[in-house]
Amino acid sequence: MQFLIDGFRHSGWANGALLAACIEAGPARIAAASEGMYLPLDTILRHAVKVEAVYLRLLGGEAGIDHDPETADLSALVELQAAVAAGYGALIAGLPEGGFERPVRIPWFDAGISAGDALLQVLTHSAEHRADVAYALTRAGIETPHMDYVVWAVNERGNRA
Repeated sequence: MQFLIDGFRHSGWANGALLAACIEAGPARIAAASEGMYLPLDTILRHAVKVEAVYLRLLGGEAGIDHDPETADLSALVELQAAVAAGYGALIAGLPEGGFERPVRIPWFDAGISAGDALLQVLTHSAEHRADVAYALTRAGIETPHMDYVVWAVNERGNRA
């Protein structure tokens, strides 16, 4: 299960790095980079963090969340993202035998999926939105961080297998 915990640690790190790039760029440049996007970039990032927090609650986890992703400033969103990532680590570490197979109801889809599928949904959903935001920032001439998993793993563990 450590690989899945690391997947969420990486996702939290990558989301935080992208949020930090947005903070550094400033509101005016972020607004300009949002031109031609389906939503403003800060709204996309808020959505991604909110979805992670909501799925965490659906899965029975807790992050001690004090901020609403829709109204938090980007600095608070970085803190919230870190708390959510830690919440996933605790949730996954505490899953009982067969915990990935238990059903989870997703009310907005009026469907049920397994807990394992819900966890993968969170990771892929966040990666999709990071790619959207990073592309828009790059297109607007704003440097984005290198967010590959390998970069995180080497930074986290050093240059060892």
